[in-house]
Amino acid sequence: MSEQTPGIERPVPHWVGLAVAIAIFGGLVVAGAYWVWDMYTTPSRAELIEVPSIPQARISTPAPQQAGIQKSTAKNQLTYTIKTPDATLSVSRSTVRTDLKDPWAFTYGYNKTDLMTSDQNAAAQARYRLLADPAFAKSLKVTPEQLAQLKQVPAVTTMIVSDADQALVQKALDAYAANSNPTTEQALIKAVSDTAAHSLAPTRANIVQRVKQIQGILTAEQIKAFKT
Repeated sequence: MSEQTPGIERPVPHWVGLAVAIAIFGGLVVAGAYWVWDMYTTPSRAELIEVPSIPQARISTPAPQQAGIQKSTAKNQLTYTIKTPDATLSVSRSTVRTDLKDPWAFTYGYNKTDLMTSDQNAAAQARYRLLADPAFAKSLKVTPEQLAQLKQVPAVTTMIVSDADQALVQKALDAYAANSNPTTEQALIKAVSDTAAHSLAPTRANIVQRVKQIQGILTAEQIKAFKT
């Protein structure tokens, strides 16, 4: 049997080791350069500041409502809510105090999509939101002086009701409270509906004046946040 010649190991060329060393060194240089760039270009946590978001205010659109009267009693209060397609009247009185000269408290409101223009609506929403939300007011850079002036502006959409119309509503309310039946119910609903119709023109004139006051207090940029 003939003997096999053992294999001969070839030495690794020197240039291979040099290439590996250069590749490793290059990778370290790139990694170090990125670390330095990231350290000097990325702000530290201490440098970061919170920027408050300024969401656009959403102005709700009244939904159509059915005419009717709802009664509720809670916390020693009797409340009637009288609804017409265009308006709502909420009246309440104490059920325990009988010494009040004017026992009923009246709150009128419109349920009309065209009561105000979009600019008037934005001004009205601005007054309401900024007085109720100090954080939001701060995000819009509203000053304490501006807020103090806004407090002096009455609610924009307050219904302007004449004494004659108020007397008719009061009479219909007293009749319904004394004897609630379909006849007195329809009479009260009609009185509220007629009052809303008669009050529309003076209420819109009042809105114009209130909006001018608000626009004179806030900047156009501050009111812009409330436009849809």
